[in-house]
Amino acid sequence: MTADKNKLTDINNRQETLSIIGNGIFEDEVPDNVRPVVQEFMRRGGIVKAKERSIIELVITDKARELLSKGLVKSGTVITALTPPELITSGNWRNFIIKKFDLSIPPPPQAPIATKHFFAEFIKFVKEVFVSLGFEEVYGPHIELEFWNFDALFQAQDHPAREIHDTYFLKYPSTGKLLDNDLVSRVAHTHEDGWITGSRGWGYKWDPGRAVRLVLRTQTTSVSVRTLHDRGDGEYRAFTIDRVFRPEILDPKHSMEFNQADGIVVGEKLSFKHLLGVLEALARGGMGMKKVMFKPAYFPFTSPLCRGLCIS
Repeated sequence: MTADKNKLTDINNRQETLSIIGNGIFEDEVPDNVRPVVQEFMRRGGIVKAKERSIIELVITDKARELLSKGLVKSGTVITALTPPELITSGNWRNFIIKKFDLSIPPPPQAPIATKHFFAEFIKFVKEVFVSLGFEEVYGPHIELEFWNFDALFQAQDHPAREIHDTYFLKYPSTGKLLDNDLVSRVAHTHEDGWITGSRGWGYKWDPGRAVRLVLRTQTTSVSVRTLHDRGDGEYRAFTIDRVFRPEILDPKHSMEFNQADGIVVGEKLSFKHLLGVLEALARGGMGMKKVMFKPAYFPFTSPLCRGLCIS
């Protein structure tokens, strides 16, 4: 086999051209004999790219020379931002010349475009899944009475979750009001002796003064129980996804503020299987899970409810 010397020479010339312009070179400095090669490189997949640059030459005027000679012009440092903050607090900004901003100049086109946070998009998607299952979104206050956050959910008033270690209490105002005396009476009797529910209750004297204390809600179930009270009997499905607050230690998996989902279905001839069916539909449709298994857990103030989802 023999090599074509002309082609070898052409390859060497191209390599020499790349080495010439490898570190950047002005257009008028490119030798005439390699210009065709450079143009070919620019056409072939951007091997070589041309960048436009502006060269600005500043020349002092005669008037400025005259003022300098008379000592009427002094040098100074121009700054465009009052950072760090100590520049202001120390008063040292007076020793600098602050450049004026021209607000008529448009911002650079490379400014980043604002986008929605991925978690906000996820919550929006889960809400759409709830709606697709026939649920209506309901809302409730972030500042809640202990009555709706705990008592109406049959959580005992001496439960550890109702202490400062797990709940934020308002300092001012510290209490609110309950206007439905009949509802308060029914909840009180349910806590004390079970009322007509068939339960024996908690067996203590229920304290209405504790029920009116204000807290940052610890669970969105307070919204569900408010909805049950407001709408009563009938047939409806309601859900809420919103913020709750607990005195957690901040770490990658915990925060003092997070979002919680809660839903209720009211109607005739409903059973525990209907609850499992809704949860499975949410897991499959909302989370894209293919296999869902349920593990029951016992919570005295919410039983019977399935609180665990084992996903595989």
